[in-house]
Amino acid sequence: MPINEAFIRSIANAKSFARGQDYYDSETVTDLEKRGDILTALVEGSQDEPYQVTINFKGTEFVSADCDCPYDMGGQCKHVVAVLLAYLHESGEIVEKPSIETVLADVSREKLLSLLTDILKEQPQLISWVEGQLVRPTPVVVAAAQPHQPRPPINPALFVKQVAAIFPSTRSARYSDYDEDDSMVDEIIEAMEAILQQIDVFFEPGHEHNLLTILEAVAQEYVKRWGRYDDYEGDLDMAFEPLTATLAEAILQTDLTLAERKNWQAKIKKWQSDASKYGADGAWELALVAAEQGWDYPPLLKVLEEGLITPLGAWENEEDQSNYANELAEIRLRILDNQGRTQEYLWLAEAESQIALYLIMLVRLGRAQEAIDYPYINTAKNALVLAQTLQEYNMPKEALLVAERGLSLPEPYPLAKWLTDVAAQEGSLALALLSAKLVFKKTFTLADYQRVKSLAGEQWAELKPELLKALAESTSYEKVKIYIAERMVDEAIQLVEKSPYLSADVWPQLIEIATSTQPDWVIKTCRKQAEAIMDAGKSNQYNMVAEWLKWAKKAYLQTHRQAEWSAYLEGLITKHNKKYTLRPLLEKLR
Repeated sequence: MPINEAFIRSIANAKSFARGQDYYDSETVTDLEKRGDILTALVEGSQDEPYQVTINFKGTEFVSADCDCPYDMGGQCKHVVAVLLAYLHESGEIVEKPSIETVLADVSREKLLSLLTDILKEQPQLISWVEGQLVRPTPVVVAAAQPHQPRPPINPALFVKQVAAIFPSTRSARYSDYDEDDSMVDEIIEAMEAILQQIDVFFEPGHEHNLLTILEAVAQEYVKRWGRYDDYEGDLDMAFEPLTATLAEAILQTDLTLAERKNWQAKIKKWQSDASKYGADGAWELALVAAEQGWDYPPLLKVLEEGLITPLGAWENEEDQSNYANELAEIRLRILDNQGRTQEYLWLAEAESQIALYLIMLVRLGRAQEAIDYPYINTAKNALVLAQTLQEYNMPKEALLVAERGLSLPEPYPLAKWLTDVAAQEGSLALALLSAKLVFKKTFTLADYQRVKSLAGEQWAELKPELLKALAESTSYEKVKIYIAERMVDEAIQLVEKSPYLSADVWPQLIEIATSTQPDWVIKTCRKQAEAIMDAGKSNQYNMVAEWLKWAKKAYLQTHRQAEWSAYLEGLITKHNKKYTLRPLLEKLR
């Protein structure tokens, strides 16, 4: 999707967007460079070194983003938001450079080898990653009628070395590299996921036993390394989730004998016992259940072979139901889908209440009306999934019908956010307006307020009081922006008096509209802001002093108080006479 402010909001939570807006407004984004489809930038943050942000595009459409900050709270971080806002509003500041492919196109093999060698000497932590890339299996084309032949065994040592490399080598290194335990866990999980992405290629048919050999060696090293941090006070189960999920899928995808499965159960129980010693009590449960059940667990067989749907799903009883039942169901469904076993897929999806996946499969199979008529679409999230799938399969009217019904279900905000633009594009303006109102009453942002206004047309006079009443009762970060846009000066001032911390772009707008009706407040506020900077001797902010005092001067002159302004200014010049950076700025205001 092309970049606009609505899209940026959609990929970040409200707090991250607001903080990212502040970062952008504060001009912390620097070194914007674009090489082909890759945009990079630096963002000044709370650390000594700026954060590095990388945005990947496909043409003008956003693909992915990466930031080296430790954020992991859902959606994109504030630094990515700030860079995307800079990309949107300051395209002229972006330095266009040749793509990596263009730069390297005419470089000789010998020069490339020399460059890579130098890089690895400077960045030795990349050596294990490069080695891992070199052992990626070459795809082998096998005739459809032929069984897949086992591939030659792979030495897992290179992957084990990569696992070892993601852990600090000593306790002192651990605490110098990470401010908090949680940050350490986040960093290690992210690095582990990168290793698992390399291992994913071994899921190809014929590589199953190589896959399990690699995962066994990686798991042993991972458990051993975590044993060094037995005083960790957080929940370590999450540190094992990517690895145990990958192992569970590998076990279920591989045609193991009962004896082989029991052997895996013994290994996993040993790892679980070791992990439990330092608080990761449920770390390996998902993989263990996969090894214990395989595909011949009796309740599961009844679902897959008979289509038996009961309140217990694919489980014997509630006590046996795993804490990871949803994850296990998703893994099994993915395998069934890859194998083309669509009827079994539908039975299992319905039995395990994977409603979104069930509905998507129905549409894929050409049974869209069954999906639309399904009686258990009881969440707005499921309605959104179905509506998006219907639209993808070129059924826009059906998509709008499902989405409209979903607006009355719990937590409709994501659905309403999607539906606003889609309904408007399809010419269903009443539905678009209804959705836009729901979105605004969730976010209370200026952009969503203006969206309602643009869709309301002649209804705006009637709707405006309703929206402003809801806004007044909210704690929205952007409330003052809406008051400024509506030139509601008294309301804006009242809000600022309670919480004076505004982003840099808001103050000029507020001062501008308040000067004509509340000049005394403007004078008092601007003097207070300027004097605080001058008295504190914050020389790096003296340019802002000049701005505040320009606004104060305008209010003085507008109320015919030239003499009062001159006396005040001369007093400042006298008081701060020895501040040689500040004094010329003040003298220019005479």
